[in-house]
Amino acid sequence: MSRWGDQTQSYFDRIASQPGESPGVNVSKWQVIEPLLDAVPRGGRIVECGAGTGMYTVQMLSHGYRVTGVDFAPRMIGCSREEAKRRELDIAFQLGDVRDPSFELGRFDGVLFTYDVYSFIPTRAAREQLLRRLARALEPTGAIFISARVLTSLYERAMLTLQRVRRSGAEWGDSHTRWIDLSGRLHRSYVHVFTDRALAAEVDAAGLCLDSWEEGHGLVLPRGQSALL
Repeated sequence: MSRWGDQTQSYFDRIASQPGESPGVNVSKWQVIEPLLDAVPRGGRIVECGAGTGMYTVQMLSHGYRVTGVDFAPRMIGCSREEAKRRELDIAFQLGDVRDPSFELGRFDGVLFTYDVYSFIPTRAAREQLLRRLARALEPTGAIFISARVLTSLYERAMLTLQRVRRSGAEWGDSHTRWIDLSGRLHRSYVHVFTDRALAAEVDAAGLCLDSWEEGHGLVLPRGQSALL
């Protein structure tokens, strides 16, 4: 795992260590992923990438889907498994990195990238490779829901351009978030900020098409499927 990946994992392990409520998603956030649920019939299998503490995973199960939650942060997966056991829920939570070619998920009808998770994957090449792997395991009528951080202002565009100039080898859009661990130390974690055109280009390079896209969330489909929905 890269240095950025190590820091991102540490960030989510820190979140998992904080006291919180049982998994649940507020209405506005749940509505964001409705395009994926509209595209995947009830009873279909959905894999959630970046499942965290299982908020969406539990909700999708309650709506009649077979779900598998995947996360590379051990504490996150630990919290998810404990909550599923406590509530006697039939959910598979797997510790692993979906970018790893050896990590097998089997066949599925849908993929959910949780909030901003797609933006946490360093390098365009790695993101496109992951999309191609997911597309090969996706059922012909399946769908992938992407959530990513998007450009929101001219100021942000200028800052990203400046960061690209200052950092040798960086791709335009590479940036970072800041977070504080339990000891009070400040850390940075990788995040990639997309323009709409850049995201569409990655999706197209992976052999897929962007069916819809709004405010950082969108549905990705196999080419030719969009017209059937």
